[in-house]
Amino acid sequence: MKDPIFQRLYQITSIFLLIGIALSWRLWVQDRTFPLVPVIDLGQLPAIVAWMQLGFLVVLILGNLFLQRRWIVGLIFCLLLWMCFQDQMRWQPWTYHYLLFFLPFCFSLGRQYLLYFRGIIITIYFWSGVHKFNSGFVEDVFPQFVDRFMDADLGAMTQLGYALPMLEIALACLLMFSRTRRLAFVGVVVLHAMIFIFLDPLGDNRNSVVIPWNIAMVLFSYVLFLRSPSGTSLADMWSALAGRVQLVILGAVLLLPLANFWDRWDDTLSFHLYSDQNTLFCIAIEESETKKLQMDFKEMRVMIPGLEGGIILDVNKWAMIELNVPVPPQKRIYKRIAADLCAENFDPEHLVFLEIDKPLSAGVWRSFRCGEM
Repeated sequence: MKDPIFQRLYQITSIFLLIGIALSWRLWVQDRTFPLVPVIDLGQLPAIVAWMQLGFLVVLILGNLFLQRRWIVGLIFCLLLWMCFQDQMRWQPWTYHYLLFFLPFCFSLGRQYLLYFRGIIITIYFWSGVHKFNSGFVEDVFPQFVDRFMDADLGAMTQLGYALPMLEIALACLLMFSRTRRLAFVGVVVLHAMIFIFLDPLGDNRNSVVIPWNIAMVLFSYVLFLRSPSGTSLADMWSALAGRVQLVILGAVLLLPLANFWDRWDDTLSFHLYSDQNTLFCIAIEESETKKLQMDFKEMRVMIPGLEGGIILDVNKWAMIELNVPVPPQKRIYKRIAADLCAENFDPEHLVFLEIDKPLSAGVWRSFRCGEM
């Protein structure tokens, strides 16, 4: 890893992964009330083993910032992948991104790998923009975004919200060509500055774990598109990648999000970022049963139009409060969380699980009980 470009990429990936883990540390251990969601249930690790596993990962990442050995990167990649296998709550977009960036460092790097790294960044901007082209983002998320900058009632002007996904897609296109990369980088800085203000780290501090990822995206873009040797065109990128392993990986990362439109690929792995297209998972529980909950549920309460009786708890708020990450909005994950709660000492007649479509005002929802799992 003698090339200074690759050294910088590795350092950014390692440092910002560590920051992400630090901000969501309960996600990576088992001392928590939020259920684990394993890919295959092989039994829960003892709490001390989970802590040792996390400590080993942190030591490997820190140590290899100085040693920079390929076999250590391989250990980091495999251990992080194994920990994601243990709990699908760890399948966050930033985790996925860092895993993809660690992979080439397990092998002997040539300059052609710059095209792989660039392709991942371009893919993230492209799909993030595509998934925001929907009325939910324009009517719900975009007005919240504008409120961070000014006190204005957009009314019919909410259609301006389509400008933001168009900007992300435009950045993806402009980053492909050497002549437009400087302009694209200005757009990248502006975009992430706006996102930083929207996340409001000094105020509401919403979803703070993605703030370092946004900073990392700016640094990655700077290193890859301004400080690295420039290709001339998209055609050059594909010709350089042709016949190589990285083409397969990059092609999969680029094309698999298409399957998300048919629910065959996860939202988080398709870079659904504040698109407001996913569903809300809630628990409806009788007030008499709330004393059995092992957490303070007051901040989790939510009002859903058309639903009355009992208390409705937003599972995503539960995850954000305890783990500092959102719940990946996949049905199999909802059902695994529900199964864990059904195994507790609740009266199944007083426990209902709700999958609610957005926007919530539409009043479209589906329900299931413990006996219907």
